[in-house]
Amino acid sequence: MQPLVVSSNESPSDDNWNERAMYPWLQSLFLFVARHIKHYLEGVADGRLPDGLVLPCERTDILAEGSDDRKQPDLGLGIRSHSQGICPIGGRTEYAGALAIVEAKGEYAKGAGMPDEPHHRLEALSLEAPQPEQASTAADEPQLKLDDPTGDAFEQLFMYTRQVYPNQCYRRFVWGISQSRAETRVCIFVNNGAVVSHAMNLHTPEGRCQFVQLLVDWSLCEPPLLGYDPTIELLDGLKC
Repeated sequence: MQPLVVSSNESPSDDNWNERAMYPWLQSLFLFVARHIKHYLEGVADGRLPDGLVLPCERTDILAEGSDDRKQPDLGLGIRSHSQGICPIGGRTEYAGALAIVEAKGEYAKGAGMPDEPHHRLEALSLEAPQPEQASTAADEPQLKLDDPTGDAFEQLFMYTRQVYPNQCYRRFVWGISQSRAETRVCIFVNNGAVVSHAMNLHTPEGRCQFVQLLVDWSLCEPPLLGYDPTIELLDGLKC
């Protein structure tokens, strides 16, 4: 995971930033954070905190279980009890058990500059389609450019996360992570659009703190806040 968290001056050269090289870095980072969360949870005596840990799937860039097309998500994340060991979830990504999908890119967004530059910070951006009466003003709103690596990652996440809903009928929304080199953006995908976070730069202490806080929140919050609908009950032998 070191290339993701060292300063930009010590990070790999451009030739070494590619998607496949980033997969084990990301897996190691998720496992590192999960190990520390597990240590904390084991020290909590009252037992009132949820005991979920966010862990990466073992196999990357492979056709996911439950898919209705041939597209291959880069990395799946699932929730496992902290009573289990800290290791990747065996096998490939399963849409039926996925908390989030991660899409990695070996480039920064075009025109954004290096993440250490002070101007490089994005506010939360709504991707909801404008209503007809708003069509004339849509051009004035900030838009993602789908011809840059970040936009391409979001476009792929849209396709991958839609697969979660037929496999998890109790999901209200699905999470996604866009990883462009050391930049992390978190997405919430709902049935009519998505919301994207600002960029968290893992080369900086602030960015790493925000990323760790996200994983801690995912591990400690209640299921409805993760997008699971508690009003839906699964019946034995049926997917409903």
